[in-house]
Amino acid sequence: MWNHLSSYKLSTERKALEIVFNFLWLDMLTNPECNLAESESFPSQGLCFSRDLGTLPDSCDIFRRKVSAADWEAILCVAGTEKSDKRRVVLLYSRSENTFILNFPMSDVLTENEKEIKHWVEKSAAF
Repeated sequence: MWNHLSSYKLSTERKALEIVFNFLWLDMLTNPECNLAESESFPSQGLCFSRDLGTLPDSCDIFRRKVSAADWEAILCVAGTEKSDKRRVVLLYSRSENTFILNFPMSDVLTENEKEIKHWVEKSAAF
């Protein structure tokens, strides 16, 4: 389960929010969504964005403003890595650490699509 756990330190929170927004729009993902986890509540009770439910804003600027207006400690993104939606990718952003954790919890061996997703996150976090 932890074979494919990667960590990425980011330069700014603004950059992290741009990556989260763009991650949620990746064509490589199935049913992507993210939840803002507040220190006083469960992630399911915080602000949620879902591409499939139509709650993800069309622009990164609107997304950043909505997220920045909320009180949160972490952002948890989950999506399927193939059309059947049985394999998952998890992207966690820790606000206090300004760090992403990327994991493929159902993958002993990464598929080609999962490798592309990982490469996209690595490339995005590097700039």
